[in-house]
Amino acid sequence: NSFGIDRPTLSPEMLKASIEAAHASEKMAVAHIGDAAGAQLAVEHGINGLVHLFANEKINDDLLKLMVEHDVFVVPTTVVIQNITGPVTVTTLIDDEHIGPLMLDTDLQGLSRSFPKRDTATNSTENLHYNIAALEAAGVPVLAGTDAPNPGTTHGASMHHELELLTTAGLTNAQALAAATSRAADSFNLKDRGRIAPGWQADLLLVQGNPLEDIKATRHIAGVWKAGHEVDREPRRKKAEKARQRHAEKQEKPDDEP
Repeated sequence: NSFGIDRPTLSPEMLKASIEAAHASEKMAVAHIGDAAGAQLAVEHGINGLVHLFANEKINDDLLKLMVEHDVFVVPTTVVIQNITGPVTVTTLIDDEHIGPLMLDTDLQGLSRSFPKRDTATNSTENLHYNIAALEAAGVPVLAGTDAPNPGTTHGASMHHELELLTTAGLTNAQALAAATSRAADSFNLKDRGRIAPGWQADLLLVQGNPLEDIKATRHIAGVWKAGHEVDREPRRKKAEKARQRHAEKQEKPDDEP
């Protein structure tokens, strides 16, 4: 496919049957896709959402119209696709003064990995950015997601990178923030979260600064609340301090040193 990987996938018949079975059980159907042809097929068969966004070609108007008509949402996982197409910018998270000190061993290891370069891959960052902007302009909900733990990603921290990359692709800061909050809740029919409102679940992130002006302000976290309960982040910070020390020592070792 467009990633240069020869990997088996569902036949059109299996895809159609899977979507119909999900809908018959009153469930949503979401598909991982790797190229434009796969996206077209999934949308034609009634998929609710696409995970990953193809970047092997620019999206055409017919597919955009079909996605709008079928109320399809897209989680482009920009951080994964751009890690493949380049430029790779994931190490900026490790070096970030706010996010970096909270990273554990698994975070540092995940962000230090990279995808192999394949000559047969046909994706491009230019196509990726074009397609995200086209979806946004057409009114197709673009949601924030990372598909961690793919190489160059980690759970949690990579969401901040995804927000930054979505703005690079053309979304406003407000649109990127909505992609991670209200849009995601609306697209997955979560009626009690995704917004700050009376009676809604109090999953809150308090940051220093204004992410509407600087999207990286989401990284400067002042406090976290889950279902109304404040999260004590100090134990994680202490574990992360030791993890960063181990990571630094490993980076300093010569490749042939055991």
